Amino acid sequence: MMSSSASAANLIANEGVWRALRENYDFLSQVLYFDAAFVGKLYERDFLRRGDMDIFFINATLPHSEKVKRLLVDILPSKPPEMFPRFCDVLMEVGQPHVVSKLTSGNPHGMAMCQDAGDRSIEVERVRTQALEMDRENRQLGRQLDAVKNELREAREVINKKDIMTASLKFQIKTGSLIPKVADSLQSWTEWDVYLPDSRWPYGRVAEIDGRLVAAGWDGNLHVLDGKQREWDTFGRDGGYVYRVVNHRDVCLAMLNDERKYGDVIEQFCLDKDKKWRFCMALPKELQIKGVSFVLSNNSLYAIGGKTKQEERLSNVFVCDLHCGHWLRLDDMQTRRSYCSSVVIDDTLFVGGGHLDELHYSNTVECLDIRVKKWRTIASTSMFDSTLTAVGKRLIGTGGLTQTNSGALSNVVEFYDERYACWLPLPTMTHVRFEHAAVASEGGEVIAAGGFDKDLKRLISIESLRIR
Repeated sequence: MMSSSASAANLIANEGVWRALRENYDFLSQVLYFDAAFVGKLYERDFLRRGDMDIFFINATLPHSEKVKRLLVDILPSKPPEMFPRFCDVLMEVGQPHVVSKLTSGNPHGMAMCQDAGDRSIEVERVRTQALEMDRENRQLGRQLDAVKNELREAREVINKKDIMTASLKFQIKTGSLIPKVADSLQSWTEWDVYLPDSRWPYGRVAEIDGRLVAAGWDGNLHVLDGKQREWDTFGRDGGYVYRVVNHRDVCLAMLNDERKYGDVIEQFCLDKDKKWRFCMALPKELQIKGVSFVLSNNSLYAIGGKTKQEERLSNVFVCDLHCGHWLRLDDMQTRRSYCSSVVIDDTLFVGGGHLDELHYSNTVECLDIRVKKWRTIASTSMFDSTLTAVGKRLIGTGGLTQTNSGALSNVVEFYDERYACWLPLPTMTHVRFEHAAVASEGGEVIAAGGFDKDLKRLISIESLRIR
């Protein structure tokens, strides 16, 4: 039970808040409309009980004046003053802010409630403004997206035009209308009257050094072809097996498997002086694996790709400064490969072909800008595992397979044209060749040696194409 003093205080508070109902009774009886929305919100705000719903809404026989009297005289004044803001909210929500203004006029509590209602209205307007701003931003983003789509469409059109131009160029070459422009500076392939001393896999084992052809035979010896005598001289090395050769300032730089040191080493062999082997450096353990491609540029030796003992192909790229013998690992290639071919033109390292696994070969070509050490991909060769070489500044691909895992062997020869970003044909080789060696001579020749023929028999023939 509430004490008499508490009841009196409550009545005084109620009288102060709800007095506007009595003062504006006539006005309210004219403007209040007891529809479903108004009655439902009064019920939600705890002004009406379930029993009141029948009186105010369902019972249509009850006069409007009686409904007004019950609400304004009997129900609302009995509510605590804290519920006055709820009644103002109901009036605002049903679209009668002028009633709120009338009730709060001259009423400090009502003024506070009016301010609160106004703040809410301002908040609603702010949210609406934010929504409009977001809608404008969405429309702007939509226009930007449309602009990007237009740019992409224009880029596709440019690419299509370039593809059409490239296809047209290839068609002209195929039909013969462009052959004179390419072939005027070229001769057909010439087969040599001298053969390799060893028929087994010269891939990566041939180099042109000071006008002489140097080959690392399967027997592990170093074979040098005298250009005048057209005969091979053989230079062996006790306890060592030569498996890669490169030209380093007219000195043969050979990668060997040194049985005495149980590891791969690099040694020099001078062709003109005492013809002796001299130790250069040991290869790091990361490079004491199969399938590594070596290429030399100025005084930097690059080691590319390879495969582990578990037959996993690698994308590793290392470079060694031959002045100090320090090896540095560069960014990996985009493709894992072993037994790939690699050449350097100016400041760009080109890598192509090679084994993707035991059954698949690659026709992709990627290049590394030596200055910035960044890889990018160029157009793929038409053949798989085509052997790359360079004559001057022209990148040339020879031979290979017609398919990634099988297909016919090829005698196709092509060069990469940067203007059209595609490979264009050159005169074909006399023999089809696969996993052969291809080197460039000082006289501007492409020399192709060994490899497999169409019956997968090992070749010992050598042929060349002079590019003037």
